[in-house]
Amino acid sequence: MSFSQLYNWESMDLIEEKPGAYVLYRSRVAKYVGRSDVDVRDRIKDHQGRVYDRIAVSYAPNAASAFLLECEYYHGYIDTIENKVHPDRPDGSDVVCPFCDKTGSELGFEP
Repeated sequence: MSFSQLYNWESMDLIEEKPGAYVLYRSRVAKYVGRSDVDVRDRIKDHQGRVYDRIAVSYAPNAASAFLLECEYYHGYIDTIENKVHPDRPDGSDVVCPFCDKTGSELGFEP
């Protein structure tokens, strides 16, 4: 998996205000996968002050693309992340996860 950028909390201001997906790390181990359909930097700020020490961000052109990135990271890091509920697809979208054909936690999918 490749990311557009790697950050730490001190470089948060460099994260762009765009849709995207992210992975939060603790001691170089992926611990949380998330996304924002509008502003990934604002969403990541919700995690500030927690025990994560590195942030990997990939930007997306739209909400559906951000969902697909989040699904890739979710399935890729499922063994180490703490948030185990499958990502929800964006509101009003019919996109499905290309890794499991699920649309999100509204289906009750958990590994």
